[in-house]
Amino acid sequence: FIRDHVVICGLGSKGFLLAKSFRRRGDRVIIIERDENNSLLEQCKAWGAIVLLGDATDTALLRQASVHKSRYLISVCGDDGANAEVAVRAQGLSTDRKGDVLSCIIHIVDPQLCDLLREREIGTEEVSTFRLEFFNVFDRGARLLLQEVATLSSIDETQDRPRHLLIIGLGGLGKSLVIHAAREWHARHPLPGRQLRITVIDRAANRKSELLCVRYPKLATVCELIPHEMDVYSPEFQRARFLHTPQELCDVDAICICLDNDSLGLYAGLALLRQVGHHRVPIVVRMAEGTGLATMLQGKYYGESAFNNLHAFGLLDRTCTPNLVLGGTHEILARALHEDYVRHQDQLGQTSHVNPTMVPWDDLPERFRESNRRQVDHIGIRLKASGFGIVPLTNWDAASYQFTEQEIECMAQMEHKRWYDELRREGWRYARGPKNLVEQTHPDLVSWESLSEPEKEKNRNAVRELPGFLAQAGLEVHRLK
Repeated sequence: FIRDHVVICGLGSKGFLLAKSFRRRGDRVIIIERDENNSLLEQCKAWGAIVLLGDATDTALLRQASVHKSRYLISVCGDDGANAEVAVRAQGLSTDRKGDVLSCIIHIVDPQLCDLLREREIGTEEVSTFRLEFFNVFDRGARLLLQEVATLSSIDETQDRPRHLLIIGLGGLGKSLVIHAAREWHARHPLPGRQLRITVIDRAANRKSELLCVRYPKLATVCELIPHEMDVYSPEFQRARFLHTPQELCDVDAICICLDNDSLGLYAGLALLRQVGHHRVPIVVRMAEGTGLATMLQGKYYGESAFNNLHAFGLLDRTCTPNLVLGGTHEILARALHEDYVRHQDQLGQTSHVNPTMVPWDDLPERFRESNRRQVDHIGIRLKASGFGIVPLTNWDAASYQFTEQEIECMAQMEHKRWYDELRREGWRYARGPKNLVEQTHPDLVSWESLSEPEKEKNRNAVRELPGFLAQAGLEVHRLK
């Protein structure tokens, strides 16, 4: 009889941390795991999770887990193909759902593949009861790591010299960090002439840097990307001349060590800590989790100042949380749409006393949040009807794209019809006067032709701002041939 629960496929480190977090917040959890000898199974059972043994791509096993009645399905198997197959099977089981939507969130190990697949999140088919999201721990982790670096760094934005970021390791996290750092810098400094300096160290730094510049054309103009090909065990790395100017002055503002091996990352961090000396340069070391070696940097055993300026960043601890995993493309766009709606209503003189939906996103009732998500579901359909598609964001100026007036009018009318049909299905009816949540009456539940001009303009404004909303989620519009 279980329903509205969370199904987690795969009990590796990601699945284990997610199961722990969802149980802590009170969700009912079912875990599907292939390996009956997995040492994490008993701990999950102790937390109250239900464990099913078998292949998560087996339709019968997914049905046994009541996927068709669950609220979230999260697949974090170690194989991208298996995660994709889980999504396909779950979509087939969700066709008979009534009303509510199954959110299927699958992890894609390869950050570039995840980026390419994300254009499928906002589909071009009619809205169904199945919503697909992709996530990658490196992409999410890079955003959080940048926030941590900004907090730790005491950098004066008004200083004459450009900011200088050093990244050790151009794997999944390192490459994502370069892109997000450059994109954020471009957003704050859109005018040419002030570049962000990024030094990258990797055994294949030249090739990887060139590939990044090919994929992101703006990167070369926004950044001065300085590659150094070396091994962290090499004498060249130990001398660390890349940290200093020819006058032996340290000009690095922050160091991010993004190596996949915890021991190697800590070794590199300690080596650079000696080189920066008394300079207060934060060194953030990527660790798989915030336990083990990471505890050495917390001052618990060696005193608070033993590893001053050396900080651990537990990648999986920070990214495998309900808020982050569930806060994907649909949630980002839905939140942006709601915040834009509240801003426009405030300009019209409305207040939360008259309009109870004029509250922050976190205080908005779930049914109104879901209405915003359904509006996001329909974005791809509206864009396709006007000759546009959605692709991963590579043009960092895409947020300023402007539709023609004809395109704006077409998409605004489509959105009003979608909203009209949705409310009629939920039992709402037209009535003059203010919107009544109890009686389910609304004065704008009329055809586009009968809609007031201010309400038409509200729909048009939402279309005009769509490129900016998509850019926030790492997507952009492009004209179909």
